[in-house]
Amino acid sequence: MKTIYVVSEILDDKVIVFPLTKGLSDPQFEKEAKARIQVMNVENLPVGIGSKVTIGFSRGMEVFNGFAALLFPIVIGFVALLASPYILGMLHLPVKEVWKFLMTLFCMAVSIFIVFKISRNEHPIKGFRIKSII
Repeated sequence: MKTIYVVSEILDDKVIVFPLTKGLSDPQFEKEAKARIQVMNVENLPVGIGSKVTIGFSRGMEVFNGFAALLFPIVIGFVALLASPYILGMLHLPVKEVWKFLMTLFCMAVSIFIVFKISRNEHPIKGFRIKSII
């Protein structure tokens, strides 16, 4: 189920929204709005203050995010596996399969954490868009 957002401000092609919380009456919207998000109205949908909308990335950005989340850790793991003999030698550790595995696992875990932090960023590079009006 998608989160529903309420429009609080309209600035040219950008719109400020906040998540709709159950149990709020109309006058309480402004007071209870804590998580404001700036979104783009690329399709010039007829929104007004108080309109309920759903937001999301463009289809191309969603596909790119999916591939990046899948491929980035795999590529980093492969590079770490290839570079592990050199790195283990610099750390004066024996070049054994166990150490290579642990280094690859560590690098993949770090890359997954990086993808997680970037995907949860409040201000993504390509901003959110209004998908539909409810």
